[in-house]
Amino acid sequence: MTIVVAKSRVTLKPMKPALQTPSGYPELLQELKTRIRGAQVRAGLAVNRELVMLYWSIGQDILSRQGTEGWGTRVLIGSLMTFKTSFLESRAG
Repeated sequence: MTIVVAKSRVTLKPMKPALQTPSGYPELLQELKTRIRGAQVRAGLAVNRELVMLYWSIGQDILSRQGTEGWGTRVLIGSLMTFKTSFLESRAG
């Protein structure tokens, strides 16, 4: 209700009805939320799968070089430090 004061007289006028949600809106909203969550989960799984495959491939490359070229621990530790520095710099910039 809206209160209108005019010439010492108070009148109550009915307010416009509040906006109502259309029929089926809550169901649509829930469906959209479910689809979004599902897509987020699938995206996370895809990223994890790609990273696991990358790390496995890197491991295979290192093992191959160790066997054929005699790479030792010092080479691997140096490589890891180079990667660490490179990725820290890319995050900061």
